[in-house]
Amino acid sequence: MSSKKRPIIFGMSVFFFCSYFVYVFGIYIFDSQNSYGEFVNKRKIHMLNYLDLGKTLIEVQKLEDLEERLFEAREDHYFDYYLLKDSQKNILFYNSHDGKLEKLNQKFTRFNEILEFEDHVYSTIEVQGYQLMIGFNRSRARYVQLALEYNYHLLFREVVLVILGFLFITTYFFRDIKSIIKGITNPKARDFSKAKTRSMESQILTQSLIGYEKRHSKLHEEVDTLKNQVLPSLRSELESGKIPPYQFDCTLVRVDINNFSEMFSNYPVETVMEVVNQFLALSARIVHRYEGFVHEIIGDEILFYFKENSSLDSRELALSSIRDIFSASEGLNIKTKSEHGFSFHVKSSLAQGMLRFGRQVLGYNLSGTPLIKTVRIISEIFEQEKNEVLFCSEIASLNSKLFQTRFDKTANLKGIEENSALYKVIHTLGVEDVLKNLNANSVSSLTYFRSDKDLQTIFEYLGQNVQTLTKTELLGASRALSTFFSEETSLETEYKYLDLLVKIEKLCDKDNENFKVLASYVTLGRHILPENSYSPGLATVLSGLLSNENARVVANTVDLVTHLEGDDEMEGLIKLDQARNNRVKANLIIQDGYSRLDKKLISNLKEMLTSSDPLQQASALYAYGELMKHHSEKDLVYLSSNIEFCNLMKLVKPLVKSSNEMIANQARSAIKKSQSIENAA
Repeated sequence: MSSKKRPIIFGMSVFFFCSYFVYVFGIYIFDSQNSYGEFVNKRKIHMLNYLDLGKTLIEVQKLEDLEERLFEAREDHYFDYYLLKDSQKNILFYNSHDGKLEKLNQKFTRFNEILEFEDHVYSTIEVQGYQLMIGFNRSRARYVQLALEYNYHLLFREVVLVILGFLFITTYFFRDIKSIIKGITNPKARDFSKAKTRSMESQILTQSLIGYEKRHSKLHEEVDTLKNQVLPSLRSELESGKIPPYQFDCTLVRVDINNFSEMFSNYPVETVMEVVNQFLALSARIVHRYEGFVHEIIGDEILFYFKENSSLDSRELALSSIRDIFSASEGLNIKTKSEHGFSFHVKSSLAQGMLRFGRQVLGYNLSGTPLIKTVRIISEIFEQEKNEVLFCSEIASLNSKLFQTRFDKTANLKGIEENSALYKVIHTLGVEDVLKNLNANSVSSLTYFRSDKDLQTIFEYLGQNVQTLTKTELLGASRALSTFFSEETSLETEYKYLDLLVKIEKLCDKDNENFKVLASYVTLGRHILPENSYSPGLATVLSGLLSNENARVVANTVDLVTHLEGDDEMEGLIKLDQARNNRVKANLIIQDGYSRLDKKLISNLKEMLTSSDPLQQASALYAYGELMKHHSEKDLVYLSSNIEFCNLMKLVKPLVKSSNEMIANQARSAIKKSQSIENAA
């Protein structure tokens, strides 16, 4: 990151003012030096004139008038000092520019002549025993000083007029530049077409930025179009960061609509395609909820897969998704029969194995045995009037409490030398069956029920039994349901979830240890409720939780509000400067920072990063990394133009070497999240 820089207008103003002052005073001093001789001669004349006046007033004994006239003349800078002695050589009065008498009080021996020395000139007269001496400082420095005193008001007026003129010109011609900068640094005001330009340079800059924005928008549209053309599986692999070709284990599922050709030929095409598209959209949503990847949608067929991971079995996820897809198919079947007169059923096949991701012809694609195997298996399904699924022994060997399988038949699958034993599901446990016998060991099975209907059943059961279930069971249920993110949730599901939150919150009034359970279920909202969702009921519940006495509950609620991005409608949202807990403060910073990176937010982050409290530092690092990641993905131009925020990286990087492992890890994470802006810089 570059060092801190001042605005160009500030630099230009300072440079101009300094240059102008040097110029004006330089010229004035130069002129003063040239007129120095004239200055000395004028003061000699003034000195002699007042000596003559003094002679006259002494002769008539008007010494008080003399003192007054000399004082006024000295104030007008006709000379610098004077002194009057009586016949006894006593000093009657004197005046000096430095206020000292020693240099004036001397024994005068030469009268009626001008005595000139290096730094001063004086002359003395003697009248009726009185001695009057008048003199002045003849140094060039004294002359320049007097010249400035005489003319300072003229100089001041000139400088003020020039400053006002400069400010007017810079304000007038730089106002359009300022509006352009504001547009760059404020995405909400980024409409350069409305910028009023007053100079050719700003017009060129504005037109260039308009062209840049149009190109940027066009690229966004092209990317969005391509994203819609590239299905989630390929997109996720391309964005994974792995270098192809590579392989991974998975369970692949193929779902095909029964009698599609017949429906297409015998019923209105638009009606059939509306039903098909509705089914495919429901299927894709179900696959996403089970963390699967849609690979292809070809006509009436959808292919998707589930990668193997250490916590969940891909086979059980696949069977769970098929269960929900079959349920969606049954709902559509009721509708198509009553409204259109045709049945709607699907068939499906599963295969476990390895897929390869790499280049094929002009692009990237997946290949592997499961793709071929599912085609062969699905061709062995002849049942057309109900939903059916078939799979081989590697799927049937799954030791699942939810799905009971049975051998169905032996088939000679094309391309596979040996005959294959095919199996099907004969019994499936529903979510009600799991909830009847819910305990600490079985609660993890709830993760395999992710449809809205099943979630509603789970939330309703937990709410009804919240007082009898143990903390282990409640926390286990929360963990099981936090294994996925929902892109769309029904209002009924949201209502059941909020009702559960209210009941758990009431439980906390009786037992403070339940705050951990409440905080856990608040966090669950990030998985259940999609981004940008908002309802009055949701706002009411979350507003109440924001004033909860437990810091963890408040911090998690702020995090949920940030996820929902509904903070404008949320009443009672606590302010950043009221937050004392480090987690609450960090989450509030993230919430505010998603919409704007202002000076107050940057100041709070800086204060936390330089704090002696390791928890404050770790929380600030987390917040900084999250904001870097968010804005680099959303608007890199806005992030790059916010120099003060980006410069906080200077405080982040040294913390990688912190002796506190928590701080060091958070610093490394923040730097990793900010890689895009670092590369851009």
